[in-house]
Amino acid sequence: MQGNLDQHYNVVHGGLKPFVCNHCGLTYSKKYNLMIHLKSIENSCMKMNKRNLKLASKAAAKPCQENSPLSAHKKDVQSSCM
Repeated sequence: MQGNLDQHYNVVHGGLKPFVCNHCGLTYSKKYNLMIHLKSIENSCMKMNKRNLKLASKAAAKPCQENSPLSAHKKDVQSSCM
């Protein structure tokens, strides 16, 4: 019982937040709250990946234009890397 009281004191009154997000550095007093945060990050990443895949497939479906600003930029970058 004393262990629970010490834990309560440290977390609630002492501001102890031992659970740290490896992605952004946010800290949490309870592992459960960290897990909810990590799940929200995972969901956001999945949504972004789906969006990026859709954008990539749209770009691949369009014919490449040699004189487009993007093509000119790619040529500049490639020549500067050599």
